Amino acid sequence: MRSFCGSRGFDNLARGMQGSSVAWRVAKNYLHGSNHAIKQLDWPDASPSLAMPMLHDGNGQKIAEEGNEVTATLPANLKGDYCNSGTSEPLCGMWYEVGWETAGTAATDPEDWGFSSWGRNNLDTYMMCLQKETFPSAIQPVTKCSPSSPNGEYTITADDGEHAVWCDTASDPGSVWRLKAVRSPTSSDLDTPGEMRSFCSPHGFDDLGNGVDEAVSWLVAKRYLHDSNHAIKQAGFPSGGSSLVMPMMHDGTSQKIVQAGNEVTATLPDNLNGDHCTTGESQQFCGYWHANGWNTDDKSLPDPEDWGTPHFDYSDSLTYMMCMQKEV
Repeated sequence: MRSFCGSRGFDNLARGMQGSSVAWRVAKNYLHGSNHAIKQLDWPDASPSLAMPMLHDGNGQKIAEEGNEVTATLPANLKGDYCNSGTSEPLCGMWYEVGWETAGTAATDPEDWGFSSWGRNNLDTYMMCLQKETFPSAIQPVTKCSPSSPNGEYTITADDGEHAVWCDTASDPGSVWRLKAVRSPTSSDLDTPGEMRSFCSPHGFDDLGNGVDEAVSWLVAKRYLHDSNHAIKQAGFPSGGSSLVMPMMHDGTSQKIVQAGNEVTATLPDNLNGDHCTTGESQQFCGYWHANGWNTDDKSLPDPEDWGTPHFDYSDSLTYMMCMQKEV
């Protein structure tokens, strides 16, 4: 567990879990606040969804903190057993949805399972890498993505609160981008450029579409899916469905970016499959439909494809709105 999480930026896995069950609430609210794939799947029940950083050693659940593998303090049991089956079911975390599906301070149910149940019901199982950090009390809030910061997820502080966004400082040299692909259940969320802006604004985007008139924005969006391990990547980069809507819309003349006061024609990458987002207002959306170019983990530009309202959520695919804007 330490090796797995250590390679992902966690140098003291499970620190802060001794003597307190608050880490379970932190984990639950992370799933809600980040719009994690588990939330997007509507909290699958009776499946090994999330393993907390602890393991049963025959005498109890022990946290995975190196040099401090003490007995874990668990939340109250809400269903099933209580992560006490022993070494036959050494993993402990989210199995039942009870408590997990509700954001806030309510308790989450701890349930155990064995390695033979891993991937049950053809669902992904996630490892909850977490550790408690301490910061100086005088730390200043981050209000925008910084050119000096490496690619990654950051918490941006705005007038309406804090927002978890992805900052990209590498894909478009000399530029800094803010991104987040947000699940959009229906096309009615995105019927007009104004509605696209309204949809992304609560997620921390005050200048949606800035820079998207440049074709490189498509590379930035693609790299985000790969580098953030987005749910689209986890689903194997599906093809033939409305996977990702770029912040642009066909107005009958061309695909225009949706930046307020600057709805100019977008420069698209080369066409790799199908048409080239040129059908018109009947297929006003433009983005990722075919996997061509999107599924390759490189710096090539992906295929742009259009579709209309009748094709939204085509073949039960999950459709995301690519909230993105250039900061610098």
